[in-house]
This record gives sequence, C-alpha cells and structure tokens, in this order.
Amino acid sequence: MEEIEIKNILLKNIEKFDIIEFCPNGGWPNFKKLRVIINKAEQNGDTYILNITLLYQCDIPGGCFAGNDLLEQIRKTVKIHKNELVDISPTN
Repeated sequence: MEEIEIKNILLKNIEKFDIIEFCPNGGWPNFKKLRVIINKAEQNGDTYILNITLLYQCDIPGGCFAGNDLLEQIRKTVKIHKNELVDISPTN
C-alpha cells in the first residue's frame, strides 16, 4: 500500500481520530500538507496493520507570527481493510 493511498484513506476518515490529540498546544490541525510516514507495515490478505507517523501543521490564532509553519507529529497504529479504515490505536 502506497503512502498516497494511506493518506487519502486517512483524510477521508479523519473524523475517526480524536481531534484533541492533534494540537495539544492550541490551534487546530491543518492537513493541507499532511505527510504519512510508514514505520512498520504488516499485510494479511486484504488487511494492513500500519504503524505510522502523521506530520501536519497546526493553525494558531495570529498565525502570521514565526513558528506557525512548524510541523507537529502524532504516532498511531491503524488497521485498513479493503481500503477502509477500521481501527485506530495508540502506538507504544
């Protein structure tokens, strides 16, 4: 499974993530430049279990100040079955 496929599946199902986890220091996540790094991948038939790191920006009020372009990251283990996101869990 390619990074772009995973990215599209995640963006299509972004509401399944706990939004509070994305920008713990305030602001709201901006996924325009979302990057998905695959740390580990397992495949069993049509099911993929992926340990991933998401890199994204947080838009903050007064975003014209320095630092607004810094990337945040969150690590998750996701399960994708037949191109559908079926589970999200913390990565240890």
